[in-house]
Amino acid sequence: MHCAAFIGNSVILKYLLKNNAILTVTDSEGRLPIDIALSNGHVVGEESCTALLLRYGSPLSEDNLNKLLMVSLDKDLVIYPKIALREVLLLIV
Repeated sequence: MHCAAFIGNSVILKYLLKNNAILTVTDSEGRLPIDIALSNGHVVGEESCTALLLRYGSPLSEDNLNKLLMVSLDKDLVIYPKIALREVLLLIV
């Protein structure tokens, strides 16, 4: 998953996710696939690597959530504010 997230290959990533790939596996530097996808700019679109990972339940640090919200404002994206709202609601419940 880390390689697919690094190069932004959402087709391979979606295949792995549909076949129950583990979202919490870290690489040798302690990074999750979501960290890699985000740091490489694979965030635009509903089928971006970042969006796919989040849709399948990838954990998201507060720092990465803030980065995604900033990207949303910059690129006029809707998906990440929706995810942020879901995260906030989970904290409340």
